[in-house]
Amino acid sequence: MVTIDSTGVTVYPKPKGSLISRIWSQLRRRPMPAPHLMPWDDISKVVAFRVDLWTTDSVSLELIDKDGGVLRMNEEMSCWKELIVELPEQLPGCLTWDEWFTDVISGPCGGAGTSVFDRDSINGSEHGVPLRTDG
Repeated sequence: MVTIDSTGVTVYPKPKGSLISRIWSQLRRRPMPAPHLMPWDDISKVVAFRVDLWTTDSVSLELIDKDGGVLRMNEEMSCWKELIVELPEQLPGCLTWDEWFTDVISGPCGGAGTSVFDRDSINGSEHGVPLRTDG
């Protein structure tokens, strides 16, 4: 499960094992895996790309924090719409869906992606251009 709020993006690990083994673990007071929070202020880059799923394509975003940690989100996730609305609101200089979506779906699958946000170049012209330059 993923939640998106004013503090950032929180990923809750999926419990392992059957329902019975999870209940048994709780009864034995074993700690459940801790959620991972990626605060908005820690996000240094957001990259959008298209993934070929054989019969269809999927749009994904990678949120990269200042330590190099990566959260990969895709359009099939229940929090997707909330994420694409929150990104430009929480990350000043982040491109909106309308500004990057067409570039991503018309670009190559498996490419380096399109920069949606880069904290190091907020004023630069690197936003919205492909990351890979062949030539």
